[in-house]
Amino acid sequence: MRPLRLALILALATLSGGCREQQQRKPAGPPSAAPASRRYAPRQVDKVILFTPRPLDEMSIGPAVREGLDRLADTAGVSTSMREVAVGALQPAIADAIGDGHDLIVLLTPDYLPELQVGDVARFAARIACIGPNYTGVPVDSVHIRLDEPSYLCGLIAAHLSETRRVVPLAMNTPDDMQAVTAFANGARSAGLAVQVLDSPRLPALPNVVRRIADEQIRAGADVLFNLTPWPQSAIDAAAERPGILVLNGWQASADSTGRLVASARVDMGRIFQQLLARARAGDPPDKLRFSLREGGVAFDLTPSGRSRLKPDAVERLDKAVADIRSGVLDVQRVATTQPATNE
Repeated sequence: MRPLRLALILALATLSGGCREQQQRKPAGPPSAAPASRRYAPRQVDKVILFTPRPLDEMSIGPAVREGLDRLADTAGVSTSMREVAVGALQPAIADAIGDGHDLIVLLTPDYLPELQVGDVARFAARIACIGPNYTGVPVDSVHIRLDEPSYLCGLIAAHLSETRRVVPLAMNTPDDMQAVTAFANGARSAGLAVQVLDSPRLPALPNVVRRIADEQIRAGADVLFNLTPWPQSAIDAAAERPGILVLNGWQASADSTGRLVASARVDMGRIFQQLLARARAGDPPDKLRFSLREGGVAFDLTPSGRSRLKPDAVERLDKAVADIRSGVLDVQRVATTQPATNE
């Protein structure tokens, strides 16, 4: 019996040792996320960098972004910079930025977010924030800028300025743009002037396509273009080549020497960057931040050209609509209209 017992003991020892060796050789999984109390602890933030997929000069919001970063550097005592990062190349860019000592990385578009996993953010030595809605569940501060309120005001102005009684939105196929188009139509119809809101194709993010569709809509009789794309200049150029065509911009003002741009939304990027910095320094858990005409961070401007074109009663109606939006009386998505829908 002793030889048999000894053989069994040796066999068990060999099996146990093999199991231990397999356990030791098993590849380590991804590091577990740090506890929330550690991940979101207050931090010193000295360097802030913005990632943009395109040159800021090509984007209507570019001047506001530059001004906002400059104001952040002046008022908060941080170093700010920008870097072009193609969508699809986010992870190595984040690693480089962290290696350069950046403590807060701001993504200028939510198109970057699918490149991140939930566990990634917990391991980064820098705080990540995003300008735009976050539909991914990745734990980052996200900034939702509501443009449907200024879009409603643009619709009201368009109805008062149009002589052909045909106005058209130029928009991309995103949830935010669709909400803004609905608000624009509500604003146009609320004027009670039997204005037709023409339907147009939902545009890809290409300036030459914006120009082509603007030309087509002008030939279809539209004399007021409402631009929601990042390229208002394409709409302005199309209007400048034809007498009587005007442009309203739902996103951000751009330089206009033609006098055709009559109104525009304006986003206070400095205020947005300051809030993101304050949250990073305080160690606040990631959240959705909202900015709008009513909540602050978004303004609406009539250009000198627009103010001179509007009659006093139209300016009065515009001022009242602005006051009603800011007080919460007017819901631009559910506003009661004074005429039936006339989309074509």
